[in-house]
Amino acid sequence: MRRKAQDSSSQSEVLITENRGKSQKRELKGSREKSRSKSKSRYKNMECYYCNKPGHIQKNCFL
Repeated sequence: MRRKAQDSSSQSEVLITENRGKSQKRELKGSREKSRSKSKSRYKNMECYYCNKPGHIQKNCFL
């Protein structure tokens, strides 16, 4: 009987861990979208040294 009690508590811990992981991914996804919009506005007036087109830098060049 003692083993069953330990098994049920370990299952609870696993479920809690899985739920924490899912909620953290949602938060990170939202913060990524915010940082992308900032980078677009940051490079809006810059010109790429590789292709000489405005709106991005060489590191983010599509060519």
